[in-house]
Amino acid sequence: MTGQLFGKLVLDGFQAGLSWQSSCGKRDAFLKAFDGFNPDKMARYDTRQVAKILKDPESCQQAEVKSAVGNARAFLR
Repeated sequence: MTGQLFGKLVLDGFQAGLSWQSSCGKRDAFLKAFDGFNPDKMARYDTRQVAKILKDPESCQQAEVKSAVGNARAFLR
């Protein structure tokens, strides 16, 4: 349940400025890129993992990726 709640938080953040259709259309790509929105894994991402996510054409912008990683760390605290 924790992962689902955190995943909703991340998707809501990514949706800002986009239509829900656009954001939800990328949901599967986001799930894959962010290890199923597992906050334990995401909190340990380093710059190499962030760069890998950013190379994916289905990904989001750098600020959103860094925010998602920071939010995973805050969520766990």
